[in-house]
Amino acid sequence: MHVFVTGGSGFIGTHTIKELIDHGHQVTAIARSDASAKTLEELGAKVVRATLEDTDVLFEHAKASDAVIHLAYIHDFADYSGRPARVDENAVTTFGRALQGTNKPLVTTTGVLTYTIDGDEDTAKTSGHRGRAEAIAFSFADKGVRPISIRLGASVHGAGDHGFVPVLIQKAKEAGYVGYPGDGSTRWPPIHVDDAATLYRLAIEKDIPGATALHAIAEPAVSQKALAEVIGKKLGLPLKSLNANETKAYYGWLEFFVTLDGELKSQKTRDITGWQPRGKTLLEDLESGTYFD
Repeated sequence: MHVFVTGGSGFIGTHTIKELIDHGHQVTAIARSDASAKTLEELGAKVVRATLEDTDVLFEHAKASDAVIHLAYIHDFADYSGRPARVDENAVTTFGRALQGTNKPLVTTTGVLTYTIDGDEDTAKTSGHRGRAEAIAFSFADKGVRPISIRLGASVHGAGDHGFVPVLIQKAKEAGYVGYPGDGSTRWPPIHVDDAATLYRLAIEKDIPGATALHAIAEPAVSQKALAEVIGKKLGLPLKSLNANETKAYYGWLEFFVTLDGELKSQKTRDITGWQPRGKTLLEDLESGTYFD
C-alpha cells in the first residue's frame, strides 16, 4: 500500500514508518524542517515539505494514497485547545474529504487519558478537542471512508522517548526527591513504542469497519507510586507524597496528566486486529536503564 503519514519524524512516527516499510508498504510523509526531512529520507520515505496548515497539500497526497495515518499534533500546552485543536480538526476534515467514496482507511490518533475510566473501545467516552477530532473523522464513515481512531496509552515508552516519563525523571532530578500526587494511586495505561507501531500497521492492513476505535494499551495501568518507586531507586532519591498545592508546584504543566486516572481495556482491539503486544512493560523499561543511560 501507499501510505500518507503525518508526524512521521516523531518518536512514534519513526517507528511506524519503519514498521510500514519493513512490511512492504510505500510511505510519503510531510516534513516541516530540514532535520525532519532528513530523518524521513533515512527511513526510506518520500518527503513532502508541508505543515498541517497546508491543507491543499494534505488533500492532494491523501487523495493519491491507499491509506492515511495522521500522527502529527501541535503540542502547545499553553494553547492546547485553541490553535492546535483547530489545526488538527481542519486536517482531519481535509483527509476525510480527500478519501470520500474510496473505502480507504483514515487512521487518526488521540490519547486514552481523556476517556472515561474502565471503558472498552465501544463504551469509553471523551470530550474536548481530541474528542471532536475523533468525531469528525468518524462522521466520514457514512461517506465511503473507513475512519479508525487509535487511542494511545498515556505512556508510549521505549528508547528515544521524549514524552511524560523523561519529564518525570527530570522533575525528580531538579527537586532532589521523587514526588507523586496524593497516595500515588492515579494510573497510566502504557504501551511500548514498537507495539504501537505494529498496531498502526495492522489498522491499515486489516479490513476494519469505519468508525472503529482501537486502544493501544499493552498492559494494566501503572500507578504514579509504582513509577516513583522505580525512578527513586534508579536515581537514588527519596520519595515524597504531594498534596494538591505541592503537586501543582512540582509538576507544572504535567499536573493535569499525573492526576488523571485511566484503566481502559484493549481486548476488542486484539480480537479484531490480531495484535499481540510483545515489547517490554513500562516498569521493565525503566528497570532496564533505558531512561537512565
